[in-house]
Amino acid sequence: MKRFILIGSTGLVLFVGLMFISACSSTESKNSPPTTVAAPKTPDSTPTPSSGVGSDSAAKATAKETVIRVTAKRFEYSPSEIKVKKGVPVVIELTSKDRIHGFNIPDFKVRTDVHPNQVTRVRFTPDKTGSFTFACDIYCGSGHEEMSGTLIVVD
Repeated sequence: MKRFILIGSTGLVLFVGLMFISACSSTESKNSPPTTVAAPKTPDSTPTPSSGVGSDSAAKATAKETVIRVTAKRFEYSPSEIKVKKGVPVVIELTSKDRIHGFNIPDFKVRTDVHPNQVTRVRFTPDKTGSFTFACDIYCGSGHEEMSGTLIVVD
């Protein structure tokens, strides 16, 4: 009987330990800072290229990008509708007013974390027309499932 209790207790301790380690590792990956975080910009400044800083080709590519500023807060994005042109590179500059949120446009494989008081930039080029949903994919409270918007891509 004592052997059964000892084996059962050891198994329980191992199980709880593994669950704790698993929970900690998944939290770390969700809360890791995005790679595109930059200092907040002044209204008159332009985004810097993600690569090739100082090269003429990078500066020209940046000049042709459409830059859209989006603010996230419980439980909405502002603006909630974004209109862009097919084939024209887009930079979405995201910031959160209250807590960490996610930003996900699955149809274009665009996904990032949005941190409070930091600007996070995502770049992509829409290659198809239509209406596409973007949404928060980090649980932020009882209205989380309603936190979404529409990306409209036109010719």
